[in-house]
Amino acid sequence: MRAPPPLIFYFLDINGGVIKKTEVDVVAWFNPNRAEVLHEVSDAFDALVREVQADAKWQAGRYLPDPAHPGTPTPFEVWEPEVYTGTESYRDNREVLQRIDTRFLEKYKGYKCIIVVGDQQTFDRMMKLKRGEYGAYKHVIPFNGEMHLLAHFCHAGWRLYWDAMLLPFLQLFDRQQTVLKEKWTVKDWSHYDDFMMYFTTAAMRWVTHYTPYDILDKDNLLLYARNNRTATIFLHFLFDVCVPYVTMRQLLRQASSPRMRERMLVYYSLCMHMCRTKQANKYLYAVLCVHAVWLHHNVIPSVRGVWDAMSTVSLRGLPGRNIPVDHLCEKINRYSKMIMHGIISVRRIQERVPMLNVLIPTEAAYYNMIGGVELTDENAGTGKQSHEECAARAYVCLDQLLGGSWVNFIAASDDNNFRQGFPGVEPTDPFDLVQQEQASYATYVRRISREVGFHQHI
Repeated sequence: MRAPPPLIFYFLDINGGVIKKTEVDVVAWFNPNRAEVLHEVSDAFDALVREVQADAKWQAGRYLPDPAHPGTPTPFEVWEPEVYTGTESYRDNREVLQRIDTRFLEKYKGYKCIIVVGDQQTFDRMMKLKRGEYGAYKHVIPFNGEMHLLAHFCHAGWRLYWDAMLLPFLQLFDRQQTVLKEKWTVKDWSHYDDFMMYFTTAAMRWVTHYTPYDILDKDNLLLYARNNRTATIFLHFLFDVCVPYVTMRQLLRQASSPRMRERMLVYYSLCMHMCRTKQANKYLYAVLCVHAVWLHHNVIPSVRGVWDAMSTVSLRGLPGRNIPVDHLCEKINRYSKMIMHGIISVRRIQERVPMLNVLIPTEAAYYNMIGGVELTDENAGTGKQSHEECAARAYVCLDQLLGGSWVNFIAASDDNNFRQGFPGVEPTDPFDLVQQEQASYATYVRRISREVGFHQHI
């Protein structure tokens, strides 16, 4: 019960292996100037602009329709544990892999391989164990959970822009604020998710209000503001962190599909470049991004098809409310702890955990019956509350820092207004740090791809 259990899928395949015999090179996928990457962010920004222009009360992160959603909850089954261990250490992960690779395949004859979905720690350790132990666990394919990817994308951007922008902005926004800190973990993520939503709301409203209509796009904004350091830092935070984060948030609420997966892979590239910087200091997540993209392109089509179709699930059957599978794992883990009441034993686990197969659908049916948080709910926000008050306050702060007009926004200036009067050494602009790492991306991705290694003996 110490860590969220991995989610396990079984499926049948009649091919000779689960990894393609000819490796697909993914180096080009991480090219920062790749057309798909540039277009995805530009198109996402343009979509947000249209939403702002269409709705004076627009807020980032509101639930969106999902025409591809079947309108029914995703069926799943919670079992009692097959192995009583966590996934913190290599020893524990080895035990989990051994159990899956032997007992499960003996029990389920004819199944070619098993997909195991977990957090970064689980995914990383399983990948390294598969790489380091020749020929072992060849029936197991790990995939990373994307709730954790979203949280760590936010974390990387937060660390990267903390000194140059976020710390002084937060002090202007609320001098008494004690919640948002430089260092935080996934357990605190909801506070930072809220910030990203109301900051993006304020930023998009400001840009849409002041920018002349005929140049209201990503490339023109960066071009016109290139001589204003404050504006450039602000725009890079908006385009490199806020817009991708909000878009990913919405993508992961959609029913899983090949098109959704294709778009999500673009954000692995953006995440990898941020995570590689010393300021972000998330090197393991940079490795994860490469491994995840490599697996997607190098597993056989039937394995890829399962992940394309099942990377998100619907608990209530409502369009636009899906969650990634690792988020489901977290919910099951939390519910399990609640029904155990702190008294943990093998017998109680075996008796109580399967009860979730009744309790979770019952909870979903109850919320559907009372009509909780429907698509038209004015307070829907990100699913918890309206951010209007915070967004309005953030807008006032941005208006003060960015000059309150288009002329001032693009006026030549080497000053970083976010740090005006702020003590300490002036930090390097965050986007420069990312661009420095991007120069060596090909060598880095090629090395990490080679380290996967296990494709050679599966």
